[in-house]
Amino acid sequence: MKVTHQQKQSKFIEIFFSFDEKEKKNFIKFAVSTYFSSKRNHKPMLNRLLKFAKDRNRSSENGISDLLQKELKLSKRALWNRFWELTKIAESYLLVQNTAGKSLLRNNILLEEYSKRKMYELLRLQLTPAKNAVKKEKIETDTYFEVHSLYRKVSAFFSEQNNYPESAVFYKLQSEYWLLHFLIVLFKQLLDTELQKKNNIDVSSELSDKLLDCIDKEKLLSIVKKNLPVVSIPAEIYYLLYWSFKETDGSEFYYSARDMFLKNGEMFAIDYKNEVYQYLRNYCIDKTNKGEFSYYKEIFELNNSIISEGLFKDLNVVNSQTNNFRNFIFAALRLNEFEWVKTFIGEHSKELPEEMREDEVNLNTGILKVYEKEFDNALNFLKKVRRKRYLQYLDTSVYKLIIFYEISDIENSYSETARLKDYIRKHKDIPAYLKAGYQKFIKIYGDLLKLKLNYDRTENEFFIEQMKPIKNVGLGSWLYEKGTELLGK
Repeated sequence: MKVTHQQKQSKFIEIFFSFDEKEKKNFIKFAVSTYFSSKRNHKPMLNRLLKFAKDRNRSSENGISDLLQKELKLSKRALWNRFWELTKIAESYLLVQNTAGKSLLRNNILLEEYSKRKMYELLRLQLTPAKNAVKKEKIETDTYFEVHSLYRKVSAFFSEQNNYPESAVFYKLQSEYWLLHFLIVLFKQLLDTELQKKNNIDVSSELSDKLLDCIDKEKLLSIVKKNLPVVSIPAEIYYLLYWSFKETDGSEFYYSARDMFLKNGEMFAIDYKNEVYQYLRNYCIDKTNKGEFSYYKEIFELNNSIISEGLFKDLNVVNSQTNNFRNFIFAALRLNEFEWVKTFIGEHSKELPEEMREDEVNLNTGILKVYEKEFDNALNFLKKVRRKRYLQYLDTSVYKLIIFYEISDIENSYSETARLKDYIRKHKDIPAYLKAGYQKFIKIYGDLLKLKLNYDRTENEFFIEQMKPIKNVGLGSWLYEKGTELLGK
């Protein structure tokens, strides 16, 4: 049966429910303005939605349309017409909210409007706040393009006023900022392409590759650094990170990028900081996956910097392929920083989306208890995880297997292994690289279980030799530890 738009959840309800309490109230004030609602009073519907948002959880959203239709005595078509109108108002609200904190964007819009309307005196008065905005603006990927656009408008204004010397000054500036923007985009593209190669994903473009090959990137950056020593820093950080991933041992480039980033942190916007921190962590994670244990300490220090700056954007991301919450704690667990982990779970789980918070708290508390060797307690927490997302299922199952081995519950070891194998086989949405990692653990775990049940010293020695290359990689450390324990008995 074909699903019509009236059978689906309203786009407006989804937007409205995404607002926090303050945003909901501000939106209602915005929506009842006569500019939007000269012929329609949306306040009764919005007040009811506000009440529903307080009284009901997200799982009941599908019944809200029926409740509104009944309480407001509207036909289905009339209700959906209201939803359509409110969706347009909500989109306008989001645009206004998004523009409010972006002074460069606002100044660009005002200069453009004053110029189009030939309001030259107002445009002239706007020049000082526009130039001040440039000085105060924190840098992100597109900042220099906004500066370029702003200076281009200022240059055009002076040209129209026949002030050609002043026009030339700002034309030169807009050219320099366009070049800086180009460098940032260029080096970020190189970095992202190199990073995705490690995930066996090709995001390169043949045309882009050919054009990039024509550019002496090292020489270009050197010239820009010499002439624009401070404002070139964001591009240089991307360039250093690119080489850190490209080189077999890019540690020198990594540390240079990290130090430059941390030293100049005050000049960067939040989005740029979040992004660079993630690049730095990805580099370190790649190193730990290659068995370089010292990088756990590096990840731990980066996480502390992120926390001290209050940068929790990735915790709000609901993504089936990543567990950003556990990414904060896994390095601390490897360093036996158990009190740190308890504090992190207690203080920062509130940053998680509500629909996954309880499961993530139970899962990560369970993992912590495994590291603390409180196996019965750990199992109680893991049993509470609803395992709606495949990463939650996989991680819960793996740590249950560890517990069953530790408490010598052989029957549950085999039954949980069978369930995990079956789950991986049936769920085609699990990426191949993730499947491979969990399947490898299952195989080695099975070998370890056989050794425990039917001990053979030669097989044990062979097992340990096989495990040495990955003894510092993830759960390879636990498998190696258990193998050496058997050898010592």
